[in-house]
Amino acid sequence: AALAAVLLNEWRMDEAEAASRRLLGTVKQLEQDSAGGYRLSAAMARYHRQTALNGLGRALFGQGKLEECIAYFREARKAGGGARSSLYLGQALYRLGRNEEALKVCEAILDEAPRMVEAHVLKGLLMDHRQEYADAAVSYRKALSFRPEDLTAKCQLAWLLATCPDEAVRDGREALGLAQEMCKDTGGFSWRALDVLGAARAETGDFVEARRVTEKAMKMARERIDRLSESGRAVEWVEAEAYAAGRVSVTEMERRIELYQEGKAYRDER
Repeated sequence: AALAAVLLNEWRMDEAEAASRRLLGTVKQLEQDSAGGYRLSAAMARYHRQTALNGLGRALFGQGKLEECIAYFREARKAGGGARSSLYLGQALYRLGRNEEALKVCEAILDEAPRMVEAHVLKGLLMDHRQEYADAAVSYRKALSFRPEDLTAKCQLAWLLATCPDEAVRDGREALGLAQEMCKDTGGFSWRALDVLGAARAETGDFVEARRVTEKAMKMARERIDRLSESGRAVEWVEAEAYAAGRVSVTEMERRIELYQEGKAYRDER
């Protein structure tokens, strides 16, 4: 279990998949085999089973095998995986565009674990895609109320406030403050934070700086893609890694830079 967790954190998804499959096989064997004098208790078996199933699902998710990973997350829920397994399931459904299913899962999670930050972020994304922008902002703010330093929630709220098609929701000054916090928190090394900062700069009318920081973000994203490609990993993993941002990195940034050159702010018309 520890090995699979390390591999997942390092985005070595094919190796994480293999490690999780080995763990699942070992658990099944220990559940059934008492001849060797050792057999897992029911509680330990459930714990290791759900750990292996979640790890396997996450490894498949990271490789873009979304339909396949859903089955393992559902099985993990049945094994007692609780809100965490449900969250992974909801995220996979969201990536597949099955948003109504994802929303039902998300609401069930929040009934069970109302302070789960990731579930509030997921609900915000789902509200955003339904063009219920004010409700999306409420969800992101709830996430930040429980974990003020959460970068994903901060990123989503800043992006919404900077780029929302609904003028009543947009707030360029707040978006700029949040984006600057993100850049400080990440030491200026996050292309996602810089991209959001660029959008916030444009919303507040500073198009020269918006173009500069977005060009820097695009360069960093391209370098990230190159490193993954050189290591033999799929370029799509960059998009999987950044799925919460809700947009493809380089292509969309190129489009935004063109708008900033024209003195126009970006509107995220989904």
